[in-house]
Amino acid sequence: MRRSSLLIKNTMSIPLDFVRSLPAPAQDSSLGDLLREHVTDNGRVKTFLECFPGTTNPALYSPNTMREPLRHYMIRQFVESFVFPSSSPDRRLGPNDRIMVVLPTTPENGLALLALACYHTTAPVNATCTASELFEDAERLGAKAVLATRDAVERLELRNMQEKLGCEIVFLEPRSSGPTGLFDLSLMDWSDEVTVGHREKPAEPSQLHGLDDQSLVLHTSGTSGKKKVVPYTLRSLIVGTCAVVSSWDLKENDVNMNMMPLFHVGGIVRNLFAPILSGGSAIMCAGFDAAAFWSLSTEIGATWYYAAPTMHQAILNSRPDSIVPSRDTKYRLICNAAGGLLPVLAEELKNTFGATILPSYGSTECMPIASPPVSYKLERPGCSGIACGPYLSIRDPLNLERELPRGQTGAVSVRGIPTFTGYEKIADRAVPLDTSAFSSEGWFDSGDCGFMDEDGYLFITGRSKEIINRGGEVISPFEIEEAVLIVAKDRVKMTIAFSVEHDVLQEAIGVVLVPQTDAPRVSLAELQDLLKEQLHPSKWPFLIIYMDDLPKNQAGKPLPPL
Repeated sequence: MRRSSLLIKNTMSIPLDFVRSLPAPAQDSSLGDLLREHVTDNGRVKTFLECFPGTTNPALYSPNTMREPLRHYMIRQFVESFVFPSSSPDRRLGPNDRIMVVLPTTPENGLALLALACYHTTAPVNATCTASELFEDAERLGAKAVLATRDAVERLELRNMQEKLGCEIVFLEPRSSGPTGLFDLSLMDWSDEVTVGHREKPAEPSQLHGLDDQSLVLHTSGTSGKKKVVPYTLRSLIVGTCAVVSSWDLKENDVNMNMMPLFHVGGIVRNLFAPILSGGSAIMCAGFDAAAFWSLSTEIGATWYYAAPTMHQAILNSRPDSIVPSRDTKYRLICNAAGGLLPVLAEELKNTFGATILPSYGSTECMPIASPPVSYKLERPGCSGIACGPYLSIRDPLNLERELPRGQTGAVSVRGIPTFTGYEKIADRAVPLDTSAFSSEGWFDSGDCGFMDEDGYLFITGRSKEIINRGGEVISPFEIEEAVLIVAKDRVKMTIAFSVEHDVLQEAIGVVLVPQTDAPRVSLAELQDLLKEQLHPSKWPFLIIYMDDLPKNQAGKPLPPL
């Protein structure tokens, strides 16, 4: 479908319309299957642009509240005429051509990802990456262009990338006036140092992506080994986004507070695509700022946010005395990301905000996977919810063909859309994807261990490589962390449990403790004494490491010390 056949109307988005009309999935079906019926070449959704509402409602807010928000119809108009510049006609980019996006999290970044996903393959990376990291990623992905800010030229050695990889180097130029988020693109010609904007060389937009085209490509976080390349078809992205909209019951008047990066699937799908496709809005902050969270929440009226456990804790710790969240904020939904949500933290969030707390679950390979219903009242402490997109099963980690009975711990596995279809071996679509991580029946092992109760609620017990094996006893680090925070909350702000090599037992338990401000450190003997009522002695920590903050990866996930 060409863009000229699309009309901008003051109506809701197609996805929101059909998501609301969906029946509950049958016992042998999945939400992903129901959504997929509408996202087909013969269905109601064939392009990403069709998913964008054409209303006058706000869509993207800047933390600078003096700027007018970008509205839905403005996004649609901008994307409909979007052209990515090129140095010559024969270098024009088309469908599935890959563009490295190296931008800070701003409304402009959000709009760029929306526009690029409609026509090309966007490959967002951390804006603070090194020149060598960017070069390696671009080379691995076969990138045709790099979209960055002008001040990154020297730091990222962009001239070198253009010379050695042949990438077009394009700068995003934010507009200084008007609604937030709008921008121009300029192409630097190094030979004569002349900047050429695409407005000066008008061209028709590229062909819109079809559902089987790749609109996004990401790397896994790399916490369990060498990072891998995960490509996403447009169909998978739309279905995954609609699954988020449906499972969280997002509405047009919902305002998301986004302090997550836009180079990981959670931030992109949950905090950008879902607010836009649901007709709601998002506040695009440059990064996590606990103090700014409170001022923006009260000023703009955010109604939900999605963040990592360490961010939740920092938000609670930074609450100004003058703010009573249940009175001064409008939060109805708080969702968890990037790690298990300890029950004690979930209860504190609920008591503070009076909102529904959803300890959701997803991964780079499948977003989303599980979430409790919005009626959840924390009645199943430690759960990650029920399947909200793909099929979900607990399989035998030594034989994925065998499903384990309810209540038994095994490999958390998923199948069906929006699950990815395989890791990319090389940047060539003619080369089949690596499907070795799938069973013959299509089950993908997420790498997490867990079990499902009789009602289908998922409980994650740990990452397969994080499980502590103490003399043959399998111990979940989550259990240790929960117990420590319960017995030592007045003196411990945050904690993470990890395995320690042991000559006799193979592995013992270590913990990182982040002490509360002005509180004395808890000694190992004190901690073990406090844990007597909570844990069997075999689960007591053998080692303590004190830190000012938990180590984290780029996605904000806490990392055990090496």
